[in-house]
Amino acid sequence: WAVRWDVDPVDWKPMDAGGPSSAEIVDRVLETVQPGSIVLLQLGGPETLGALPDLVAALRERFRLVRVSELLGLGGVD
Repeated sequence: WAVRWDVDPVDWKPMDAGGPSSAEIVDRVLETVQPGSIVLLQLGGPETLGALPDLVAALRERFRLVRVSELLGLGGVD
């Protein structure tokens, strides 16, 4: 399966190169996310870890978070 994302806060880019702060990552995601969205976050993004607690909390207030396999109806595939 090929899976594409539809929300990219460009969290890979360092702040000193014009990238987002952790608060800006949260804002960028929340401004564009919708039901069924797949959010791209970088494991090594310089501000990503700091954004995660607020981002996950805000997303859980608005949506049910699921694995991609569940979103695509693939059942049992992880």
